[in-house]
Amino acid sequence: MVLRDADRDLVEAGAREAAEAIMRLARRESGRMLSVDAERLEALCGRVAPRAVVVGFTVSGAIEGHFALVIAEAGARALANDMIGAKPGHAAAEKLGRRGTAALTELGNIAASAFLNGAAELLRASCVPSVPSLFVGDPAQLVPDALGGAAEALVVRLMIGDVDVEIALVL
Repeated sequence: MVLRDADRDLVEAGAREAAEAIMRLARRESGRMLSVDAERLEALCGRVAPRAVVVGFTVSGAIEGHFALVIAEAGARALANDMIGAKPGHAAAEKLGRRGTAALTELGNIAASAFLNGAAELLRASCVPSVPSLFVGDPAQLVPDALGGAAEALVVRLMIGDVDVEIALVL
């Protein structure tokens, strides 16, 4: 898969919006885009292994395909704890639980919507995410499943505070 300039512009526009939304929702003061590349999913899965949280969507409208927010489980737990106000060292902070899972599902939903709004603005057409699906487990299985069985994707690497957050797209 080769990342064309038009695709890069579209992905970067969406990624900027998604990064801002994630920062606000997760109550993080800093965020930056590390890279935008087409890559094999093995590389992405290796960065978030051994366990990851994957929030996946199907995308329709001006862009058709799949979107996934992918975070190593420890980083996802840290973001969820910030969102729900769990204190470090508290038992609730050591596992996701219902509130943490709900917070991460909402984080994925907001990130996908913000990403697609940024892309839609560039395209001057609407893009709509499906209802999110959240999974926790082996990224080598979960990420390709969330992306419709793809082996490659457009991947945006973000640093939100001190947490690596990845957005993977198959268009």
